Amino acid sequence: MKKQTILGFVMLLGLTTVAGAAWANNASLKIAVAANFRTTLAQLVALYQQHHSQEIEISSASTGVLFAQISRGAPFDLFLSADAVRAQMLAKQLNNGQRTHAYALGRLALWCPAGLKHFSPVELKRFAYANPKVAPYGAAAQQALARLPFFRQAKTIKANNVAQVLSYVETGNVDCGFVALSLLLTRQNSLNWQEIPSDWYTPVEQHLLIIKPDNSIAVHFAEFLLGSKGQQAIAKAGYYPGVRDESQ
Repeated sequence: MKKQTILGFVMLLGLTTVAGAAWANNASLKIAVAANFRTTLAQLVALYQQHHSQEIEISSASTGVLFAQISRGAPFDLFLSADAVRAQMLAKQLNNGQRTHAYALGRLALWCPAGLKHFSPVELKRFAYANPKVAPYGAAAQQALARLPFFRQAKTIKANNVAQVLSYVETGNVDCGFVALSLLLTRQNSLNWQEIPSDWYTPVEQHLLIIKPDNSIAVHFAEFLLGSKGQQAIAKAGYYPGVRDESQ
């Protein structure tokens, strides 16, 4: 996977520019975010709120769970999916004139605290990855396992999402876990991990969807995520930028 460069002008993506006077009328923003991006989103919200005072509420779960909640009418304004498929399915369901936009490309890592060399753990009795039915990073891990035959003898634990996988490894409930690279970069002393080669799994292309386009904060915050400052912060957090410069 080639690292993608950042596109500085979000307007090329077709989002509506919102003047400050307009979006200031909205009091708050409710975001549904995939578990892998929860910590990064909190950092982005803090960066955004340095210049904007609107209240932003974050709810996190696996992409599949969030998709089901929003489909049933959960009151979110913006959806940050860990894949393109569910975001696009939701856009079709809502039929609100919005299309999805890639905001990040995920990177998968294998974490084995006891030791890891060339993807061979020092100790391996139990390992975990997210449920591939609801979590795109779980689907990526399942594909990567085809390249790791020695994992077949170990007991498999399927977690609800990658954040739960991280917790299982931290608490010693499993010897290894497949997680989003970004989750490891935000921890101190996360030793003995390796990034999974990107050609071992289908790219984790993370898309956003504005659920309520009449919420001008949702539109403005989406523009921020897709703009240069947002994309730089996302890349620093352990993702490839989702926005490409088509001129290169």
